[in-house]
Amino acid sequence: ARAAEELRAVLVARLLDRVHRLEGGEAFRAACTAVAERRQDPWSATDALLEELL
Repeated sequence: ARAAEELRAVLVARLLDRVHRLEGGEAFRAACTAVAERRQDPWSATDALLEELL
């Protein structure tokens, strides 16, 4: 259980770091615009952004 908690914490920290870097990029701004203009739903936009992260 302890190993799983440690791995989860590292995974979350690394993903958050990638998310913060993504927020400064064009893909994130484009996704925000698409969602705001209702051209894309937030879930689909998030899926597309996650593909860039992984």
